[in-house]
Amino acid sequence: MLASGCLALVLSFQNCSDFSLQNQLIYDAAILDSQTLIDADAFPRLLEASELTRWYKSTQPAFIDSPTKVGDQVGVIIAIKRTYTGEILKIHDSGSPTKDVAALSIAGGKVRATRSDATGAYEEYKESLLPSSGDLMVVGASFGEAGKIELLVNGMVEKSAVVVATGTPAAYAFVNKGVTVTAATSNFSEYMIYTGDESSTSTSLDNKELNALSRYLGTNHLISQVRFDPSLITPTTPTTPTESAEFLAAKSLFDAKCIHCHRAGLYAPDLVNLTEAKAKSLGLVVPGNPTSSKLYYRLQGGPGPSATMPTDGSISPSELQAVQTWINSL
Repeated sequence: MLASGCLALVLSFQNCSDFSLQNQLIYDAAILDSQTLIDADAFPRLLEASELTRWYKSTQPAFIDSPTKVGDQVGVIIAIKRTYTGEILKIHDSGSPTKDVAALSIAGGKVRATRSDATGAYEEYKESLLPSSGDLMVVGASFGEAGKIELLVNGMVEKSAVVVATGTPAAYAFVNKGVTVTAATSNFSEYMIYTGDESSTSTSLDNKELNALSRYLGTNHLISQVRFDPSLITPTTPTTPTESAEFLAAKSLFDAKCIHCHRAGLYAPDLVNLTEAKAKSLGLVVPGNPTSSKLYYRLQGGPGPSATMPTDGSISPSELQAVQTWINSL
């Protein structure tokens, strides 16, 4: 409905300020559409995933508290006080809190996501500035293969920072993971931890999934600063037309003067989204023979009652010629 409303407004705009509003409406519609698609894909999977091994809520501390799970990839989302400093939590080898560590911490006005391997010889991190306002904030991070750390603060993807690494890149060990929460419970309201491997669909969370979960926690705790990141909108790549120029010329006539009646639920044949293949399969054209093709002789005025189309208008000789040229080209 929003997209239709935007179109109606676009057609009525007359001056520069109107076009500014037009662009804003189109932008807002794109944001809403992208957010809706991301959420529809993410929430059914992420909120019921077996990889969701720990879900702490202030009202239900053990809402989900599964036994340690084997994995080499982890993801975490937490709603925490913006003024907190120090280590927040870490996910690690269940046998040693210093091995295969993925940690979140806050210091010097920055949030840091850090991971290290089993020996401690390799370590990497990514940082993001703290938000400038708000009591609570939401931090999301995922740790995949070496060199891949995703970090979001209040839903916004950290794009400017690079992963800083020391040592030779090494993969996480595929071992049982434990969790150590360093921050006092008075400093955070909710967190979710995912543990699994590269075959899992909900562990090394991508930025869209991290954003969806960040907004989920933001809504739970009324954190208005958490929002959808416009950079997550999937750009639409123009497709190269596969239909012939002759067909596209004829189709423009059908779209303009036929589909308001010839569509599903009204009159057959349904000409909406017509393709050459569809026209042939429905028996609407006889290749190379316009006068035997229904799409031509109904427009030209053929035999039978109510034969001439369209019934509520007319077509020009050039439009009829376009249909004839197309059928002759088949």
